[in-house]
Amino acid sequence: MPATVVIHARDFAQPGVPPQSISTATVNGTGVDISAVGFEGVVTLACSLGAVGTSGLFRVEDSADNSTFGTPAGGAITTAALTGANTSVTLNFDVRNVKRYVRAVCVAVGVVLMGATFIGTKKVA
Repeated sequence: MPATVVIHARDFAQPGVPPQSISTATVNGTGVDISAVGFEGVVTLACSLGAVGTSGLFRVEDSADNSTFGTPAGGAITTAALTGANTSVTLNFDVRNVKRYVRAVCVAVGVVLMGATFIGTKKVA
């Protein structure tokens, strides 16, 4: 069953990896500055695998300087695999458990249509 993401008034979406066809490759998303965007609490990475392809792996990486990225040390579940056409999954992590910048990474096995979007709640001013 596809994952369902409910958007609320204070929620804000930030592109992780724009939907695209990826052929047996790894695509790194652009770093998202959590403090500049204003995310608080739990952030969701909504990941989708399209009608084409074999399988895909999605992960969240973090960085202190928006240059060197790696696996978050905060214990968050930051990797998910999908197989089968038109499937989706969500990865949730608390912004307190990651460094200042996060990015989505999509790894394709075969030719795969895939994409990912960060969704989080913005701080109230």
